[in-house]
Amino acid sequence: MYNQNTGSLAFDIDGSGSQAAVQFAKLSGGLNLASSDFTIV
Repeated sequence: MYNQNTGSLAFDIDGSGSQAAVQFAKLSGGLNLASSDFTIV
């Protein structure tokens, strides 16, 4: 999940939002991101 206001990039471990998301990166705010901008390994 990307927060356009703060630039926070986070992962929701359970996918439901019932647990807090874990931030793993800090980007510039206001970016126009798409799933194709990332590669998961």
